[in-house]
Amino acid sequence: MSNIAKAAYQAGIQAHLRGEYAAADMAFRQALDGEPSNPVFLSVAAATGCRLGRYRDAELYLRRAITTAESTVGRSHPATAATSHNLVDLFIKQGRYRDAEDLCKRILAQIDPLHMGTTGSRTMLRLGDVCRRLGRPEEAEHLYRAALDLRTRTFGKGHVRLADALAHLAALYRETGRNDDARAMIGRAATIMTDAHDRNGTVRKPAPTRETVLLYTEKRSAA
Repeated sequence: MSNIAKAAYQAGIQAHLRGEYAAADMAFRQALDGEPSNPVFLSVAAATGCRLGRYRDAELYLRRAITTAESTVGRSHPATAATSHNLVDLFIKQGRYRDAEDLCKRILAQIDPLHMGTTGSRTMLRLGDVCRRLGRPEEAEHLYRAALDLRTRTFGKGHVRLADALAHLAALYRETGRNDDARAMIGRAATIMTDAHDRNGTVRKPAPTRETVLLYTEKRSAA
């Protein structure tokens, strides 16, 4: 990373954190002038573009970042999938659900089987969100449950990463009037988050209440 590009990137980050998105955009463009294929620069420039409502620019940045990731670490690498997830999120933000669905399916087809419990489950949750928006709740439930099963087999029954999948299910059940099932998912998520602790044995943070989990579920439902 050149000194000029690095300085421009850091200036862009500080501007973005201050909410000065136009200034951040200018800084990230300067960084990209020096290193046009830097995936980090492309990703932050895309995030700033979204803030400014410049979705076309953001999409172009992300597509370039994906191409770079594919050529350097490969299509099946989690880093490639993570960048592709950002493009999925951009499509969802614009209501381009068919594009989001197609990209999610492409990601799933490319993921290394060793990463299905992590990267694969994240993709399934996004694809489930897309199915919800397309009026296909049965498919969404199948995908959410598949993601939950993958995380359970990968991390264990009480791991905190299960809470996210449970929140997705709860949001879906609330939308479809299955309130008892929604409460059951919220209860399971609350129990997991309450019992969660650092695997290294460090002091755990205060556990969230059921109300916190419910608010989180409502956020998922509205997303």
